Amino acid sequence: MKEIAAAAGLLVPAHSRVVTVWELIDFAERHRGPCIVKPVDGSGSAGVKIVADAAAMLDWAAHERVDCDAQPRLVVEEF
Repeated sequence: MKEIAAAAGLLVPAHSRVVTVWELIDFAERHRGPCIVKPVDGSGSAGVKIVADAAAMLDWAAHERVDCDAQPRLVVEEF
């Protein structure tokens, strides 16, 4: 959906579907400031989290017990 909006000339936040926690951390480091983490298979706001920065992202992943090498099925975007 975001790709369609961007192709139409609308502004959309930077976003990425991540495959590993390390990609999640990398996104947070490249896009300074808060990020939103969303589960791909969720609905509504279930499982959505606003994370302040890369360090908080790592803490969140540890708290949620996200496997660092598994596919977490998440989308991350700028807040």
